[in-house]
Amino acid sequence: MIAAVIFVVSVAVATGFSVTGARQVARSLDVEPLDATAQVTVGEEPLAVYVDRPRLQSRCVATPAAGGDAASFDTPIVDYDVSAGGRRWDQVATSPEGLSPGTYTLSCNPTESAAATAPSVKPPTYGTGPALRFGHVAVLFSVALGVGAIGVIAAIVLAIVTAVRRSQAKRPPPPYQGPPAYGS
Repeated sequence: MIAAVIFVVSVAVATGFSVTGARQVARSLDVEPLDATAQVTVGEEPLAVYVDRPRLQSRCVATPAAGGDAASFDTPIVDYDVSAGGRRWDQVATSPEGLSPGTYTLSCNPTESAAATAPSVKPPTYGTGPALRFGHVAVLFSVALGVGAIGVIAAIVLAIVTAVRRSQAKRPPPPYQGPPAYGS
């Protein structure tokens, strides 16, 4: 009985932790719509580009404001969407590894296949914010999985110990051998 309670509680805690953690990470993102100049500042942390259209594949290129070679932003492996400023934003690009911190002019456009499959009257709105990387989510789920696994293991150990004790308690006592022999 106690093992079942430990199991249920550990699974509930792990599930609650992962859901709450994922929501907290998603809520902590603040997406700022790009203005007409499309000037963005890239710092040490990766920068993400979001679009206000679900699953609209886009290609984004950043050109240094001081001049230099343009850098193509990476397409995320996993689809992320967040709610910020009363809008739903889908992450469509992240700054590439090794992009030098500085000010850039960002240009984003839907890919040809996306534009053909999702024609629209008004152009999409792009925004920037912190990148939600797969690693953030993986850490949350790893911790939740660890908490759940520890609880499940504890429940199994407790169930085995309880079963062994009960089986020993049900054994009949050894037959009476009589008093020990004296001086033989």
